[in-house]
Amino acid sequence: MIEERADIADLLANVEALPPDSKLGALVETLDVLRGNGYEQVMVFTQYTDTMDFLCSHLLRTGGRRLMCYSGRGGETQTQDGE
Repeated sequence: MIEERADIADLLANVEALPPDSKLGALVETLDVLRGNGYEQVMVFTQYTDTMDFLCSHLLRTGGRRLMCYSGRGGETQTQDGE
């Protein structure tokens, strides 16, 4: 069990050392530029629900956004404080 904990700790350290997601960074930059140019709403399409969840989670953590997500689960409105 001690060896497993050490392996898990090593794995987590390796994951944290990974470089930031370049596509996510480009999306955030684009959204910031659009917001700066006066666009109040932006629509982003993705093929996979997992990708949508990842993007939604990150965009909510960075703050200042209200998101509406649509998938096979139906429509979801999410804000930073979970409203």
